[in-house]
Amino acid sequence: MIGENEVLEGTLEHDGTEIDCVKNVTPELALKNDLVIYKDNALVWGRFDLSKVELKIVNALIALINPLEPFKKQNQWNFTKADLENLGVSSIGNLHRHIDEITTNLQSQIIRLPMKDKDGKQIDDGKSFEKVNLFYKSKWDDKEKIASFSFHPELEPYLINLKGHFTKYHLHHVQGMESQYGIRLYELLRSIYSLEKVKKGNFSISLPLSYDKLREVLELGDKYPRFSNFHTRVLQPAVDDLNTTDIDVKYSFPDRLTPKSTAKVKTIVFTITTKFGYHPTKIVKGSLVPIEGENEVRLSVKRQLNLFFKSSVSDRLIATYGVTRCLSNMKLLSAEDSATKIKNAAGWLNKAIEEDYANSDTGADLVDLLKVSTETDVHKKRFLEEQLMPIWPSLESEEQRDFLQHRFDQGAVAVRFAQYYAASLSGNIPAPAIQVKTVNAKADRDAVNAELTNLLNTDWAF
Repeated sequence: MIGENEVLEGTLEHDGTEIDCVKNVTPELALKNDLVIYKDNALVWGRFDLSKVELKIVNALIALINPLEPFKKQNQWNFTKADLENLGVSSIGNLHRHIDEITTNLQSQIIRLPMKDKDGKQIDDGKSFEKVNLFYKSKWDDKEKIASFSFHPELEPYLINLKGHFTKYHLHHVQGMESQYGIRLYELLRSIYSLEKVKKGNFSISLPLSYDKLREVLELGDKYPRFSNFHTRVLQPAVDDLNTTDIDVKYSFPDRLTPKSTAKVKTIVFTITTKFGYHPTKIVKGSLVPIEGENEVRLSVKRQLNLFFKSSVSDRLIATYGVTRCLSNMKLLSAEDSATKIKNAAGWLNKAIEEDYANSDTGADLVDLLKVSTETDVHKKRFLEEQLMPIWPSLESEEQRDFLQHRFDQGAVAVRFAQYYAASLSGNIPAPAIQVKTVNAKADRDAVNAELTNLLNTDWAF
């Protein structure tokens, strides 16, 4: 399984638990399943020139690999005619002729990889490299209409028993893309903005990438030498593809300070936000409309849950609690700033769905929501345990939500903490609050207003 460390620095290990990969390879690919791709980051950042269809074939093959089993036990993967059609192989001309051309190109394809030292660390000097063939054998059975592929043995360290830096992402996100550059850019960004970061609550990130390095990895060579051409023919179509996946991507050019600037672009900054907690939609006559089909909605919700859990866990949550409950609690997690200080977003979401935080009358248990152990300030920790937790059920939902969003920065609870902190500094530590089961909303509001009035004439220098 993937360990507790980030995917970027994780290890695939045999420990008896399930990982997201194919266990029993069958003649049929079942492309619509939630297959997962694991790649060493050297392979992700390797240089090769493949068409959109060829990239989709390679990614689908990698998704079939069990990353814990050596090649000698599994190194032949089959596609049926239906699989090939889903991948777009037969969309142009005769299937036999097209698969002949593709297998020839794939088998002759050489990948330029960053060289590694004896400890497996990449040597990033811009000069050292190693080159490996992608496949060593491919077959086409015209009678059965089955294509078979075997990866080159030299690629095994980049796909099997991965240790150190590697990337995980779901196959379905790239299989519908219209641009080969979208496929490549998605996995490049995902190699830095890993799913483990998402699980820990990092829902947005900014990534600066060198323009020259990006051109190099995409194997553009002499294509689109003018930046304006690169922008319209490569970058924008790729980002359009990315925005149909689990991330929303925007980009900027910090070297160009104004819209009319023609300064040389050296860096592209990508701002990436993870998308979840939304009802699936589709385009009908140019407009977005909600998808109502039960199976389609279920699949969308499962794929959103898969950002945080293994596929089997997502299935269990949906089967036990239903898609509506799962979706509403994901929406709660994705609310603006509501989870930015929750270290374990996956654990929080699992608990939220089980206890249905989104539809709770009194709000969730403060211990689960705040993960009190994340507060290192002794005064805040004591305030949470002795003052806030006992009265939490009695607070109005607006106060609860305000505190969960802003913590100690603003709001009625922040005012209470300021008073508690001032008293503590003077040696008059307030006694622990008495557990409250009911709330007098008017009295509570009056007390908060009084506290706010007192605060106006107080200098909280801390």
